[in-house]
Amino acid sequence: MPALLRAALAAAALLLGPLPHARAEGLSWVVVTGVAAGDVLNVREAPDGDARVLGALSPGALVVSSGETARSSVEWTRVASGELEGWTASRFLAPAKFETLDDHRLPVAGACGGVEPFWGARWADGALTLTAPGEPDRTLPIVSIPKAEGRPYGLIQAKGGHGAQVLLAYEETQCRDAMIDAPVLGRGALIVIEGDETRWYSGCCRPAPGALAVE
Repeated sequence: MPALLRAALAAAALLLGPLPHARAEGLSWVVVTGVAAGDVLNVREAPDGDARVLGALSPGALVVSSGETARSSVEWTRVASGELEGWTASRFLAPAKFETLDDHRLPVAGACGGVEPFWGARWADGALTLTAPGEPDRTLPIVSIPKAEGRPYGLIQAKGGHGAQVLLAYEETQCRDAMIDAPVLGRGALIVIEGDETRWYSGCCRPAPGALAVE
């Protein structure tokens, strides 16, 4: 393994760091299913059909299940999507299965981002795109999906002009997002190396709906 990649891996390990009970019990990705096109699945304040509606999910929406369930006339599951968090009927949820890159832990498409400073990265179709406020998007070709031996995350390596190198580490574990109270499932670390400058970022991630496996 090249020395530069080893250094980036070490940086990713520091950025992600050990998070006690990182994979919160029960958290998982689920997809909205069995809802007719043009209809929506209501998210309610409590596990009851008469409870206040907080929002709605479209067919095929990808959301986080807390694993918490309750029963009234039907079974309910507590879910979260961004800032929307509440209860919805369990029968309209199915476990999400993702296509992965080279049989790694990494979905074929997804996105990460964070604050202080604000940054974003998304990947799909062999390219990694970096975003930042006030700057043009930078799209770099993905050159490899390195194996992170002994580490619980997937990796993307991309290269750009003038020797720029980028490593993105993705781990499916609970992320603490200061801007969202609801559960977030996915953490990431981004390392950008350009010349003598190395920039490190950390934040939350999620797979893209386009990564869902077609059955």
